[in-house]
Amino acid sequence: GRWIMGFIQVFTLKDKEMLTKKGYKFMFEQKIGDKVAYVFECHKLNFSENDLEGIRYRVTNKLYF
Repeated sequence: GRWIMGFIQVFTLKDKEMLTKKGYKFMFEQKIGDKVAYVFECHKLNFSENDLEGIRYRVTNKLYF
């Protein structure tokens, strides 16, 4: 992969719960416009695209305040 560390953003409580159950570290929620993103730590050592099957997500290295 090209990146080492960043963030995973998901946009529903259901997806947030799924990532929490899979052991991803929830960090905080943030507002992006009128949406809420649930932000998880993403590190290449614990990230697997298979974990995110069926989840709408975005991997980013940017945070919005």
